Amino acid sequence: MVGGMNNIQKNINFETRCNAIAEVFLQKGLLATYSLGNKSREDSEMFIKDTTLLLNENIPNHDNLREFEKYLNDLKKFIITNFSSDFMPNTSRLVKLLQQFNKMIDNQKYAGLGELFKYDKWELPKGTNIAQSGIIYDDDFKREWYDTFPNETPLACKSFVMPIHKGQRVFGDYRHIMKLIKMGLPVKHTIDEKDMQFEESRTY
Repeated sequence: MVGGMNNIQKNINFETRCNAIAEVFLQKGLLATYSLGNKSREDSEMFIKDTTLLLNENIPNHDNLREFEKYLNDLKKFIITNFSSDFMPNTSRLVKLLQQFNKMIDNQKYAGLGELFKYDKWELPKGTNIAQSGIIYDDDFKREWYDTFPNETPLACKSFVMPIHKGQRVFGDYRHIMKLIKMGLPVKHTIDEKDMQFEESRTY
């Protein structure tokens, strides 16, 4: 295992992530709580090591080891707290547990955003195909906008899609216009193409 995982902050490569998963589940987690059914400790260790590749694929990215280890420890607590001592994982069940855990994390993250996910009478109805673009105006659309602009009012997200749906020009700054375009919407805007190219070059 890469030493000093608790305190090091650096980008996480593939090998480090897999080693971290195995360490948390083996040394700090599941094996200390569960016998994993009728499996011997040796078989249980092998099972967890064999499934780390799949777990790695299904666990969201994290910027540093400390953040990643916290996620793993929270996942471990989730399993221990919510599942009985007859816990006997298989590959599909581990993936399902991960999905349940990530959904719970998302719900907590967006719990305070009631205003964003509230659909006012003046905005597009939930489920609208925006300007027949194939992009659906729903919670996932709003969530993607929020992830990019978490500190801004939900009003911007709601107000921009209305003129787009009607084929009208959108008035906004470069960041908002570019986000709408990257989300796949047919945006008519007032920003000069050269200005957009200049602003985009500044972000790299």
